Amino acid sequence: LANPPKGPNFFFLSFLFSFYYEKFLIVTTIAFQVYGPSMLPTLNLTGDVVLVEHLSQKFGKVGPGDVVVVRSPENPRKTVTKRIVAVEGESVTFLVEPALSDRSHTVVVPRGHVWIQGDNIYSRF
Repeated sequence: LANPPKGPNFFFLSFLFSFYYEKFLIVTTIAFQVYGPSMLPTLNLTGDVVLVEHLSQKFGKVGPGDVVVVRSPENPRKTVTKRIVAVEGESVTFLVEPALSDRSHTVVVPRGHVWIQGDNIYSRF
């Protein structure tokens, strides 16, 4: 789960990367410390720091392969870190119970949605 890191070093680092000026637009970048097994081996189990910005999504600049921080559908008070696997109109085939069987299911990503999942398919979170 993602939590903003604490401590003087993180505040200084966050300040350095917080604002940059591009074509009269100020973009805020937030540093998050992320924990958990779902993004192994890309992100460390004990916590890595990721920088998050909000403009790419607004300008349609996110796509397959991008790592995103989103609100958990199970608990909106928490955030989760996942990778975009497919965008609207693309088909996704996934293992229904990867640890127990090879049974798979295919779905088409609905319009206005993306398919996200962790890099570690054996982790439920």
